[in-house]
Amino acid sequence: MTIAHPASGKDHPVAQEHKHRTLGPIANGLAGSGAGAIAAFFTCPLDVVKTVLQVQKARRGDKDYSGIWGDQEASAYTGKRIFRTEGVRGSYKGLGTTLLALIPNWGVYFYSYSFAKDYAKSAGYKEGAFVYLASSVFAASITDVVTTPLWMIKTRMQMQSTGAGRKYKNTFHAIQVISREEGVLALWRGLIPQLIGILHVAVQFPLYELSKSWVANRGNKSRDNLNSYELILTSAVSKCAASAVAYPHEVLRSRFQYQKASDPGHYTSISHAVSTILKEEGVLGFYRGMGANLMRTVPACAITFTSYELLARNINAKLNAV
Repeated sequence: MTIAHPASGKDHPVAQEHKHRTLGPIANGLAGSGAGAIAAFFTCPLDVVKTVLQVQKARRGDKDYSGIWGDQEASAYTGKRIFRTEGVRGSYKGLGTTLLALIPNWGVYFYSYSFAKDYAKSAGYKEGAFVYLASSVFAASITDVVTTPLWMIKTRMQMQSTGAGRKYKNTFHAIQVISREEGVLALWRGLIPQLIGILHVAVQFPLYELSKSWVANRGNKSRDNLNSYELILTSAVSKCAASAVAYPHEVLRSRFQYQKASDPGHYTSISHAVSTILKEEGVLGFYRGMGANLMRTVPACAITFTSYELLARNINAKLNAV
């Protein structure tokens, strides 16, 4: 008679499930960090243009630049003028802070998102739109609280000139100066508009997940076997839809992060900012810089999500082999 030996701990289904729940979010967090760094490098010049267009107000005398690339008469802050007057360094202002923000941003986000999805499934919820929505809102809330100081500093650094007149020498110097002059809580300026922006991921991630399922079903294959073209397509579509719905919060966030309490025309609250922008700039004021934003975020999203999926597959394969 042959005696059947129990499966080893490595191969036992319960052990495998435990390992997946433990290492899966870690793998997704690492993949998200790597993907964020890749995307930040390639899209930083357009991020600088987007920020200065968002911060600029429409009143005559305040408007120093126009359009994405500007023209011969426009002053310094357009893509062409930034490059002409400040060189490559000017086009990559704030890259160090962006990298310091995006690496933990996507790392925390994808870790939290994966953790929430796995937790929901273990609690008996079927994977679908509700789980995607709840997981994305949970992950975005945590990520926003953790990374808002870095986004605030990025905005300040992108808006300052390069050269000897720079107020902030680097990210850590900016943290010291802002904390000393404006208080530590100033580092979280713009958090409320950022939290309003959870609407963005509440549209983007469920749509991305559902799009992946739709494309996989049409191709009669697994979601994990989608090719790079299919990942680029699904991420770009979901990003465009989310941006169209939630873009105004980005303008509000940038305005709050850039302003100081002593500035003329200081916004005292979200409602004050909304009413002032509507009165002085109209509805289009909430979509200032959206062209530059889409030119930046759609390819950035495609790069981020495609890099994330490919990195996650490789990292998960290596962890599962351990």
